[in-house]
Amino acid sequence: MAGQGAPIEVNGHLLQTMYEFGTIEKAADLHIELETSSSRPQGLRLKARGGQVVLNDQDLDDVVLWSDTAPPFVTANLQPSGSSQGMNLRVWNVWRDKVGTTQAWIGDAAIRAESGPDGAIVLVAVMDSSRRASTTSQSG
Repeated sequence: MAGQGAPIEVNGHLLQTMYEFGTIEKAADLHIELETSSSRPQGLRLKARGGQVVLNDQDLDDVVLWSDTAPPFVTANLQPSGSSQGMNLRVWNVWRDKVGTTQAWIGDAAIRAESGPDGAIVLVAVMDSSRRASTTSQSG
């Protein structure tokens, strides 16, 4: 991205290299829908501080959901650790290149945040300003 990591505006949309959810102070569900138009495996990386992302009865602080192995719809439970600072969750798109190496934050990779139904946040991960890679939304 031309902004060297800083958010930039493209065609009226704010694009950023990663999305950071506001402080999460109590347990919440994160509903994730993965879809891609790319033949390359796309992923959504979730990185937690001050809490855990619970998936399939596993407490994780760093996880990648891959379009070629994860089900299209996933619900993760966000569990803050109880610290006074709450939980921080950052997400960004990743992909595997032709030799299988995980890549992120290069080229025109970005996240676009949109308002969804019922106050949900919809994140669209893009490889450039027009191709959609994956989508995730959070609800309460």
